Amino acid sequence: MILILLAVLVLGLVVIFGLFRVRKLVISGNKQYKAEEIQEAIMQDGLCKNSLYLLWKFSNQAKVKESIPFLNGAEAKLRTPFEVQVTVKQQIGYLLNQGSYIYFDKDGMIVEISDQPSEDVPLITGLDVEKAELYEKLPVKDEGMYNTIVTLTKTLNKDGLVPNEIRFNTRDTITLVFEDIKVNLGDDTDLEDKMSALNSIYAQLDGRHGTLYMESYSENSGQVTFKNESGGTEDLASTDGSSESETSTQETQEG
Repeated sequence: MILILLAVLVLGLVVIFGLFRVRKLVISGNKQYKAEEIQEAIMQDGLCKNSLYLLWKFSNQAKVKESIPFLNGAEAKLRTPFEVQVTVKQQIGYLLNQGSYIYFDKDGMIVEISDQPSEDVPLITGLDVEKAELYEKLPVKDEGMYNTIVTLTKTLNKDGLVPNEIRFNTRDTITLVFEDIKVNLGDDTDLEDKMSALNSIYAQLDGRHGTLYMESYSENSGQVTFKNESGGTEDLASTDGSSESETSTQETQEG
C-alpha cells in the first residue's frame, strides 16, 4: 500500500514538474519595457520555469511587485501546460491623496503608491476618493466619473495624446490641460467623438497658447472654437477620422 502511494506521489510530481514546464512565455500589455526584459526578470526566480508555480505567484500582486519592482502589476494565464501569457498592468492615471501619488490601471486597481509624480500618465484632479489601498479598487464615490476617466485615457493614449492633467471641476466640466493648451470638453456627452476631433485638430495648435472650447462639439456640428491668450478667437472644423481641418478666423468689426 505504501509503495502504491509512493508511486502515485512520484507520478504526480513527474506530471507537475515535467508536464507543466514553461517553454513559451507570451508578454502583452507592455509599453515601457521590452518583452525580453520582463521575461528575464520573471525567470530570475527559477521556480517560475514551472507553469503552475508561475500562476500561483502571479495571483499575488504583492509578490509580483516584490520580485519585479519595475512592473506595476501583471496577471498570468495558462494557455497550455507549456505556454503562459503574462499581461502587464498599465497605469492610466494618478491622483494626489493624503500626500501620496496613487496610480491606477484601466480596471480601477491601484497598482502603485509613490511620493513621486509621473510625466507618462495624466494627473487626475477633482475626484472625491476615500482611503486608498495598494492592489485594491480605487475608492471613487462617483463610479460614472471613473468610467469617464477610462474612456478619456484609452482614447488619448491610442492617439498619442497625453495631457498633464485631467481636471474635473464638476461632473459637467471636464478640462484637459496640456503644456500650452487647455481643452474644455464640457460634460461627457459625445466624448469619443470629441476625442476623435481633438486628435485631428491638436496638430494645428502647435506653438500656440490658449483654450480650445469643445463643450458643444458633436459629430453633426463639427466645429470648435480656439481662443488665444490675447483674446482672439478662431473656429476650427474637423472631419471625423481625418487629419485635415478647415479654419476660419473671426474678425471683430467696428461700428
